[in-house]
Amino acid sequence: MRESTTWVGLDVHQEEIVVAVLEGSSGEAKHLSVRHDTRGIAKLVRRLKESGNRVECAYEAGPCGYTPRGSAASWWRLL
Repeated sequence: MRESTTWVGLDVHQEEIVVAVLEGSSGEAKHLSVRHDTRGIAKLVRRLKESGNRVECAYEAGPCGYTPRGSAASWWRLL
């Protein structure tokens, strides 16, 4: 069986992260937002892990976007 990929785009704001998700296995597109804090990011990682798919993520590295870059290694290691 071939592994599916879940594609994730993040638009990082000071208070929240807006997330677009395209499930590779079903083709379903989802839109959600999480708080831009440790709990919100943990919630996002848990939701992404539920699919069991490989996760590919991109984000806009604007003024609020550099924080995820510094934290990305620890976030995505959880996936």
